[in-house]
Amino acid sequence: MLRRYFLEYFLLTLLVLLQLHCSNAQQHHNCPLGCKCDFENGFKRVRCEVSSSSVNINFNELDSDIQFLEVLPRQRGRTDAFGPSLPDAFGSDFPQLRRLVIRNNGIQRIPVATARQLGNLITLDLVGNDIKDLRDLSLDNFPKLETLQLSNNGIAQVSDELRALRDLKQLALNTNQIRSISSGAFNGLPFLERIELRNNRLQDLPSNVFDSNIRLNYIDLRSNELTTVPRGVQSLLGLVSLLLDDNKISTVPGQLVQAWRSSEVLDDVSLFNNPLQCDDSLNEYVTWTKTSDGFKKACDVSAVRGQEPTSGRAKCPVCAGPRSFAGQTVDAVDARGGPAQSDRPSSGSSDRFAIRDRDRERERDRPSSGSSSTDFVSFQVVDSPRAPANFNPRRDTSRPGITRAEEGTLAKLKQYMPGAGVRCGREKCYFFNAKGTREWSTAEFTCQNIGLDLVEIASSAEQKEVMSFLVDVVKEDPKRSSMSRGWWIGFKYDPRQRAAVSATTGRTASFTNWAQGQPNNFAPREECVEMWDTGDWADGQCTLSVENQFICQSSLSVGRGLASQNTALRGDPRRSPASGSSSSGGGLGFDTVSFTVIN
Repeated sequence: MLRRYFLEYFLLTLLVLLQLHCSNAQQHHNCPLGCKCDFENGFKRVRCEVSSSSVNINFNELDSDIQFLEVLPRQRGRTDAFGPSLPDAFGSDFPQLRRLVIRNNGIQRIPVATARQLGNLITLDLVGNDIKDLRDLSLDNFPKLETLQLSNNGIAQVSDELRALRDLKQLALNTNQIRSISSGAFNGLPFLERIELRNNRLQDLPSNVFDSNIRLNYIDLRSNELTTVPRGVQSLLGLVSLLLDDNKISTVPGQLVQAWRSSEVLDDVSLFNNPLQCDDSLNEYVTWTKTSDGFKKACDVSAVRGQEPTSGRAKCPVCAGPRSFAGQTVDAVDARGGPAQSDRPSSGSSDRFAIRDRDRERERDRPSSGSSSTDFVSFQVVDSPRAPANFNPRRDTSRPGITRAEEGTLAKLKQYMPGAGVRCGREKCYFFNAKGTREWSTAEFTCQNIGLDLVEIASSAEQKEVMSFLVDVVKEDPKRSSMSRGWWIGFKYDPRQRAAVSATTGRTASFTNWAQGQPNNFAPREECVEMWDTGDWADGQCTLSVENQFICQSSLSVGRGLASQNTALRGDPRRSPASGSSSSGGGLGFDTVSFTVIN
């Protein structure tokens, strides 16, 4: 009995399958010439590979429940069958479309009426068309879109046109003419995982451009005109691949390399064919490539990608300078006075090795020290004193703050803020540090340990003044800002009051300069306030994965007293910024401080 039951069940199933097959065959017997009509993972698909864009495909006989539609001309013809506007028929005739691919057809725009009928699209592929402006695609009407392929078009900029694509996971904008991407271009895309911007004309990216893309793990920026590693990548804790080949990058900030060292997910960070300067600014990167982990991630990237090594290409990126290192791979740069090869991650010790290049032409008239023209030298870097666990920045407001520079204040400044850029304005003096810290509390503790406070900006006029000083200080020493997420300032964000409050007094801030959409309490316990390079404020976690710079403040009398004590200062410390910096080269160094005072 049981055997009979199974036999009947088997025959019934076979009959159903045969009926389905016959039904499908009947449905697709009128498949357009040059097209293939089949199923992909259970979805009805029509794939048309035709000779040129001039071929007009007749879709009239197709069922209306087609879900995947692909038109793939091998080349552009004299005319375009489906351009310059995407025909309304794609939406009205096929309302269940989930994937639409129309390549090389001169498409410039998608009319709003057509877009509204394509609201079920998951994938939109318009590669090789004539799109110049993302606004012409009516993207607000594609709420379910997960993949957007717009490579090989003529797009020049990306602003906020993508904001409605909340479910977007993959974005490809390769081989366009993109010169500009706004800071909010990818806001509102929390599920974005992959972005391709290869072969464009980008010279830089806003530092906060990826701040809302916490799932982003793949970034392709090859073949652009970038001169620095985009600072925005430092906030991406899940980054797996970062491709920066064929740009104009000369150095890699140490803070970023430290983040790469500690990442448990990073597989691939590629910097081939960049004019890397293998001097002290590249020390962290050079040292990292000498470890097995660094070599695998920065050098042997073809293995990571599952590809064969590129023929004739060096295993590691090649130094473009200084002259004594030009042509050497970064992992081959020798260290004198320290280990040439290390397979251990950095211990974080304050003893570090740095490459120092002495230009022989500039040094030829100086007495010889007996050392080679290029070597490794060891120097001491004093870390900022870490705030104790019970540190409370609140001070007794009934007592006046420091009103004069006390004995030892300058020594502490030089010890704990070496290379500080000091600028005195109309009411305060500001101390811009040269070495960042991940912890807000350490920034405040460092300031107070010296006898200062973390800056508390009280008005729009002071905001403008601080920003003008910041620009001036960074211009003197670009490395100060490079790869910094932002600058710690002396406010905490109180979510109950929805207000910034002074960390030292507990009073509500009289002035704020929140960025658009900030404060957003995006991550747990975003209770500290940072200022971006744009001057905008944001709430952030009080301990970050990467370092922030910070700014201390004092009264005018303190700053001027320190300036008068600074015997290492070269030039007139009371010179106005309008007349130039206060010392040659800014007076920055591990034993000097750069002062500028406005009367």
